[in-house]
This record gives sequence, structure tokens and C-alpha cells, in this order.
Amino acid sequence: MKDASNKRGAGKGGTAVLWPVGRTWPALPDRERWPNMTRFLHLLAMLLLLNGCASNKQQASEESEHPSILDKLLLPSDVVARVKAAECDLPTDKWETLSKIGRTNRSRCAREGSLGIELLEKIKPQLPGMSVRKLLDSLKTFPYPGYGSFDGVEYAVYQGGNEMIIEELKRRPKSQLAALTPFREDRRAIWTGDSGPPLSVGELVRYDLFKEPY
Repeated sequence: MKDASNKRGAGKGGTAVLWPVGRTWPALPDRERWPNMTRFLHLLAMLLLLNGCASNKQQASEESEHPSILDKLLLPSDVVARVKAAECDLPTDKWETLSKIGRTNRSRCAREGSLGIELLEKIKPQLPGMSVRKLLDSLKTFPYPGYGSFDGVEYAVYQGGNEMIIEELKRRPKSQLAALTPFREDRRAIWTGDSGPPLSVGELVRYDLFKEPY
């Protein structure tokens, strides 16, 4: 926010020089101005936070009502039981200390990844028969400007599933991809993993699918 008056005040700083509009600020600090500005900034921060929370809740509600092909993989009761078992630490598990993430249960990670790959194999035959719009809607995303993460089997399913969907989209002809034009400016963030490159839906459409220059 810019101050409407570009001038020096008439306090100890000397003579005030006025623009045609605006009020003069004294050279000494105005005791009323900064508390008001602080309250404004606090209110703005609260509004942004509430907006982000509302967006996340709305997305969660939509996903529960209309689960994507990736979400559906994790819903059956037998899968829920297998996920729970895979994500447990066992006495015979092998642990390793990694430089970036510390002490890690490598055996558990292998179980989670293996189950994730097994689940994703079930949807491979379905992807070629899905429309490009349906494929795009099935990507695991976060509403702008938020981003998040997943643990265990969910991590493997959503990261690997997004990669599979993107590869399927890249195989589609231009005549089909034209249906994604309305999403060129979509700012939702595609889940690419904790260390994956940042990628929005719009960037995927413009650069990876439409091959537009950067």
C-alpha cells in the first residue's frame, strides 16, 4: 500500500511540501497511524488463513463426495487393513540413518512402496479409456497457494498415480488435448512428492501437453 502524500511533515523536520491531494504526515511518528496499519495487517493475515482453510475443506469435501480413480484405490476395507499392516513397525524391520531425514525404517518403506505399486497396477488398464478431462480431474492436487504431503502407502499411490496419469495425457493426440484449453491458467499444485519439482495444472497443460515455449 502506497502513502497518498509524498511529502515531508511540518514537525521538527521543517516545512511541509504538499501534493495537490492527500494529508501531510508530521516528521515525527504518527502514534495513530502504525497501530491502525498493524491491525490491518493482522486482519489481512487472518483472512488469507481462513481462505486457505476454507479451500482445503472444500477440496476435502469434494473428494469425499466424488473420489478420483486414485482415491478409490484406498477405500476398500481390505485395502485399508493391508495399508494399516504395511505402515506398522515390526521387530524384525531394518533401520537406517539417512543424512537428510534421519533414522528410517527401510523395511517399512519397502512394504509401503510395494503395496502402492500393486494398487496402481489395477488402474493401468483403465487409463487409456478415460477422457483427457477425466484424467486431469484425477490428478492429486492442492488448491493454490497451498501444498501438503502424504505418508506411507498414500505417498506411493498419489505420487506414482500422478506420474502415470501425466504419462497417459502425454500420449494423447492434440485433437483430444484441445479440451484442456480452459485449464491453461489453473494454479492448483500437482502433488509430485516431497522433493519433486513444483508443477501446477496450468503449467502441465501449457508446457508439457501443448508444448508452448517458456
